[in-house]
Amino acid sequence: MAKSVVFHIGDPKTGSSSIQRALFSGNWSCPSLTVEYTKQPSSFPIANALAAPVNAAKKNKILMKAKHWLDNSAADLCILSAEQFCRVDPVELNSAIAEFMPSHLASARVVAYVRPHTQRFIASFMQRVKTGGFFDDMENFFAHTLKQQTFFFAPRFSSWKSVFGNRFILRPMVRDELLNGDVVADFLNTVLEGAPFNLPASDIRNESLSTETLSGWREVQLILKQGNVSSKVRHAIGGYMGYALNETKGAKATKWRLDPGLYDKIAKTYREDARSLDREFFEGQIMERALDAASADLAETTLRIDAAYHLSSEAIAAVQERGRALLALLEEDSMSWRTKYAREKGQTLKPARKKARKLAEKSNADTVQAVLDDLARTIINQTLPPGPGSNAL
Repeated sequence: MAKSVVFHIGDPKTGSSSIQRALFSGNWSCPSLTVEYTKQPSSFPIANALAAPVNAAKKNKILMKAKHWLDNSAADLCILSAEQFCRVDPVELNSAIAEFMPSHLASARVVAYVRPHTQRFIASFMQRVKTGGFFDDMENFFAHTLKQQTFFFAPRFSSWKSVFGNRFILRPMVRDELLNGDVVADFLNTVLEGAPFNLPASDIRNESLSTETLSGWREVQLILKQGNVSSKVRHAIGGYMGYALNETKGAKATKWRLDPGLYDKIAKTYREDARSLDREFFEGQIMERALDAASADLAETTLRIDAAYHLSSEAIAAVQERGRALLALLEEDSMSWRTKYAREKGQTLKPARKKARKLAEKSNADTVQAVLDDLARTIINQTLPPGPGSNAL
């Protein structure tokens, strides 16, 4: 049986994918401890079973599989990682540990990272636009997330601490606070409790899209939404395009920044939350200092998401043409590419795996993939050079 277990729960936009790639690849070592990671890139199925209403028998099957893995492991440490755990009620996770992993009830640790408010706001805005969950500008995103209380972190993390006590570890996603400025190294140092380890240069991808590329990709998401492509398919496609657009070089890259007015609103709204995090979890004013530091990197004018502010009419037409070609393919078969992509991400979707493989083999999944890659090249190649009026109101 595994001697100890750690649940890595995110938060979103704090380097979870980089941590998971390192753990799954096994491209690191610890001479003094044995560590096992799951056989999938993430523990999404477990997190989802605990976070969302699912059939009791299905939930039991998923958790029994995790129990079997832990019971048959001789490792010093086993790690389960999925940022979807952040949506789980900590009481629910603790109850699952009590029922399925009782030997770890008093020792299981939970590790999370929290990103400063302004950085998380911008990153989440880009993510939501990229995955087709939001189509408006940052000002309206502020109002939307304020209504949903999205970026009030202190109450949620306090609830984790109230259940797991000092076994809940919250780390600041602030470069100067991370070991070697690297979230992967910092995570390993945290879960190994300081035991020496060897880690090659981390594969940390910058998933931030420029104003030009994101506005171009939004045109495609609008076409897919208007064509009634499901939100789950659009989310998966957006996730893939985040990588594809970053890995295609040569684009003009104007980064997303807050304008002074929006910064003032965010600073005023979340200052007390930053202070609460500092008081309860950190030494010093880490989160509040980060909130203040963001004032040094503001845009002169409001940055807009509409492609007309960043692309020529000819460029928009070229992107839209390929977007309609993608829509036509998805109208024929919207499931196969998503099934293939989900399997690569360590997720399992209906239909069952055997049926899914057969479906993918007979489908247009490869054609969809080719169109997506062509879209990435098209968006990159169609961005405008710097000029007056770009990003202007």
